Amino acid sequence: MAEQTWAHNLCSMDSCGSCCGAFWCSSCLYGRTSWRLKQFPQSPDTSNGFEWCNVPCIGMLAGWCLFVPCIPIWIQRNSVRGRFNIAGNDCTDCLTSTFCGCCAQAQLENELKDRAEKELLMVNYPPPAQERMVYAEPSSLQPRAVQDAPPPDYKSS
Repeated sequence: MAEQTWAHNLCSMDSCGSCCGAFWCSSCLYGRTSWRLKQFPQSPDTSNGFEWCNVPCIGMLAGWCLFVPCIPIWIQRNSVRGRFNIAGNDCTDCLTSTFCGCCAQAQLENELKDRAEKELLMVNYPPPAQERMVYAEPSSLQPRAVQDAPPPDYKSS
């Protein structure tokens, strides 16, 4: 299978909520993105077991306390790339997570959200079945001359 590309650019601010979440509460956004990746293609909702303060959220918070928040983002980015066969490598994931951590988190959240929506559309709305060709019955509305004409003689002379 050919490698895919990211559907969302690293600096494309497609969702204000994702960008603000990545900047102001990156631990919560990291937890939500981890949940999306684990439960793909479901959407996070309290009715299906999602909690804002989950284990990945606490892990990201620990990363901030140890001054290495880039490591969980790097691991998550690598997981998303591997799952969806997105082009890239560990080096670019590491650099992106280290120097553009907030943008990387917003990109991951938007990527998983959009891919899940497309996946659910394909599951919930399968393509319609191909209709078979229906031949019409011979019509009795042909001109009288055609109906009364003798059949052609195909004998070769």
